[in-house]
Amino acid sequence: MEKLFEPGKIARMELKNRLCMAPMGTSLAGPQGEISQRMIEYYRARARGGVGLVITEIVMPEFNPARALMFGTGTPAVGSAGNIRLFTELAEAVHDYGAKIAIQLTCGNGRLGGLEDYPEVQAVSPSPVPTELAPNRIPRELTVSEIEYIVAAQGKAAAKLKRANIDAIEIHAHGGYLMAQFMSPIVNKRTDKYGGDLDGRLRFPLESIQAIKAAAGNDFPLIFRYAIDEFVEGGRGIAESQEVARRLEAAGVHAIDISGGAGGFRIGSSWVFPPSYLPEGTYVHLAEAIKKAVKIPVITAGRLGDCSMASRVLEDGNADFISLGRPVLCDPDLPRKWATGHPEEVRRCISCNVCQTRGGGYIHCALNPLAGRELAYHEPQKAERKKKVMVIGAGPGGMEAARVAALRGHDVVLYEKTKQLGGGQLKIAMVPPHKDDLQNIIDYYDAQFKKLKNVTVRLGAEANADLVKKEKPDAVVIAVGNEPIIPDLPGVTGRNAVTAEAVLAGEAKVGSSAVVIGAGMVGCETANYLAQQGKAVTILSRRDASQSAIDVPVHHRTHLLRMLAEKSVKIIGPRTVVEITNQGVVTEDAQKKREVVPADTVVLARGRKPLTGLVSEIAKMVDEYTVIGDAKETRSIKDAIWEGFRYCNEL
Repeated sequence: MEKLFEPGKIARMELKNRLCMAPMGTSLAGPQGEISQRMIEYYRARARGGVGLVITEIVMPEFNPARALMFGTGTPAVGSAGNIRLFTELAEAVHDYGAKIAIQLTCGNGRLGGLEDYPEVQAVSPSPVPTELAPNRIPRELTVSEIEYIVAAQGKAAAKLKRANIDAIEIHAHGGYLMAQFMSPIVNKRTDKYGGDLDGRLRFPLESIQAIKAAAGNDFPLIFRYAIDEFVEGGRGIAESQEVARRLEAAGVHAIDISGGAGGFRIGSSWVFPPSYLPEGTYVHLAEAIKKAVKIPVITAGRLGDCSMASRVLEDGNADFISLGRPVLCDPDLPRKWATGHPEEVRRCISCNVCQTRGGGYIHCALNPLAGRELAYHEPQKAERKKKVMVIGAGPGGMEAARVAALRGHDVVLYEKTKQLGGGQLKIAMVPPHKDDLQNIIDYYDAQFKKLKNVTVRLGAEANADLVKKEKPDAVVIAVGNEPIIPDLPGVTGRNAVTAEAVLAGEAKVGSSAVVIGAGMVGCETANYLAQQGKAVTILSRRDASQSAIDVPVHHRTHLLRMLAEKSVKIIGPRTVVEITNQGVVTEDAQKKREVVPADTVVLARGRKPLTGLVSEIAKMVDEYTVIGDAKETRSIKDAIWEGFRYCNEL
């Protein structure tokens, strides 16, 4: 661990440790790219937490919808003198805690679009090559004069940022955005000086480097982030990226920041924000390859939220700096907790990518309700009056409710009918392949409850109305979760019909072949689990088969469907289930044609419904109560945790 906290250096920039905050979009800027106080507090929290270098989200050189430099609303821009003053304030907020700040300068979205607020602006690219995800949206090819304008704009922005006391600039050339498109052989099909061979494809980024260095100074720290492997057939791979690294070093780049994947491609985009289906240390092998090619420092990211793994990457010489994006979104104090020898107290990221699939909304985190809301919320403060609080259910929402209520100074008793924190549902959710990150949630709350002396955890204790009446609490949080929906079908009570929950809990035996009724996340993950055991699995969907796992975040969905295909899991849809028999499942297609899908075991995965029995009884006994999480409505871990936080933070 000591290596993580050794001082480091990038060009003239001295850093107090080897931990960086990775760039992540927040959408916290104003409608014309203004730096907001909310954004400043967001970055202040990460600097306070102990990173040595904060690398910001993408920043546009200027706010100009008529040019190709644009991202969507909420993206900051260098822009006016007034905004430069706010960049100075942002730098001061980071410097107050001994950290340095690098602005990630972008040249635009390119063919990935993202300009819904500016429908008159056509997406642009080096070539009129559409994305796999929007094949009918043909981007316009940039002219040479437009490219020259973008190059010059980056130089002007760099000069302004230097005057604002920004410590470094990182060039945004990853994720499949505009500069990455110029560098990619599969996207850049130009025949002029900006395309063709590697010399042509690197001309735009190298001219951008020259413009920035001319404006900010040759010794002004300059970092370049790009994908070492696009993970796309025909795209750039490791060998070419090593040559790119050598040319960047020769051009005066002071450090290389490692990324992977390419937006706009189904598989490539799923590597940009590595989901839990990809291994920890996702990009470490890419960093190792670049370390062999250059002498300048190498920064790497990619599921490095485990202290031991991050330390090992540096000790093995695979990188010089560790970049943490989602881990410090989830817990800004992660570096401090690592440094003081308390990694068990870190609220560890589960790589769920809720933060990256937010539909244009503000940055947020499933596990940390304060993320992106640091200006409005703070860690819980002591309440004016101590209360006796009963929390029923130790799932994610119940555990967060108990933690926050205890921090408010209340006396809290947390009841859980199963014999482990997390409740039955969270434990079951960890069973399918690559879902063990969910254990991070339990580990965090377990460590918190050991610290908090005013929380009593009672496992294997089912709370009922009689207990509530006996204990006479001042407030009750009902977080009892939900239960499977059993469809009204002939044969559903047969011995060969079981729920997905029973399968994952190890309570039901499954034969050599299985039909899973339901193609949502639970159905697909259960099918993946069974297929991994060597079962022959078929999924029946009410929708078209192409809509399977539609409720799974997009970065995860790609890999989940890939794994199902690799394990020969069949997905049939749209089909209506008519009956369950001893032979399997009778289905009906859109033409009312019936077919029996054979199976030894039929697995029900048709959704879940709230457990509501306690609510009406408690309402008669306690004035102050609330229902949170799946007990209120079947939703996500994020909804449960946020509701637990919000209610108890005002209790």
